[in-house]
Amino acid sequence: MLTDQQLEQFQQDGHLTVDEFFTVAQIESAIKDIDIWGQQIRDNLSDAEKSWFLERDAGEDAPLRKLDDPVFHRPVFQQLA
Repeated sequence: MLTDQQLEQFQQDGHLTVDEFFTVAQIESAIKDIDIWGQQIRDNLSDAEKSWFLERDAGEDAPLRKLDDPVFHRPVFQQLA
């Protein structure tokens, strides 16, 4: 439940930051899982998909530009939702 102060902050700013909402272990688990998922995606990209999902002109180890909707694909993120 949100406090009156949190509700007021949300009404004023349009968003609310809640410190320590997730534990350090939850965040570490999510980061580890996103690294694994990112590598799985990278390993299975077609040449056409590479131009969409990978940063351009960044070479062989180009970072992924995006990973779509982890909450629908990854149990770790479903647990956080």
